[in-house]
Amino acid sequence: EAIVVAPVDGMKFKDLLLQEVITVPFILLNAQIEADNIRDYVKADDYGMGRKMGEAVYKEYKGGTEKVLAVVRKEEQDNLSEYYEGLADFLAEVSISCSLAAWEEEEEVRSILWEEERVIVGMDATTVEKTAEECRNNPTKERTLYGNGFNSRIADYLAVGIIHGITLKNDYDMGYLSIERTVERLENKSEGGVVEIKDYLVHADEIYDKVYEMVLFPIS
Repeated sequence: EAIVVAPVDGMKFKDLLLQEVITVPFILLNAQIEADNIRDYVKADDYGMGRKMGEAVYKEYKGGTEKVLAVVRKEEQDNLSEYYEGLADFLAEVSISCSLAAWEEEEEVRSILWEEERVIVGMDATTVEKTAEECRNNPTKERTLYGNGFNSRIADYLAVGIIHGITLKNDYDMGYLSIERTVERLENKSEGGVVEIKDYLVHADEIYDKVYEMVLFPIS
């Protein structure tokens, strides 16, 4: 037996594992949590993705911004810690300050967004949606938005330029490779470790490029 899990809240999931309620092996998606019954991980290079985002912000706003605010839904903060580290490390290298704000209630997103003028990086799909929606509803207030994650609503905001660019993982590969690793685990062919999937940086004007079509719109 084996269980494939993509934990939303990494800390709560780790607490569950420490209770030793479930003893079967786990294949973990989108997170790397150290525990005795987790030996297989399918994930992207979150630190590298954060650095890519930092570089994208720097290239577009070199000399034009001194502050970047990363915003994340509180329950996803632990899972995305490496992404934030990569983002903050790159920006520090080019003398741009980066801070982090975590939210639980939707009203907090609104107050964070309009607190002061900054470039905003939403670190999870829900945050990206919420910040983009706020900007659409308040067109007289200017904010520069970037994001991590993708869905149909984010596609719409990206297509009209409300979101300037996104980083994302290949979810199809993640699903396929997680099943492949599960079969290997069941057949005692897996020695554990990390299966790293490809990630992408897509700007607003690249959303319909052929190179990204199968990643952004796999069903179509």
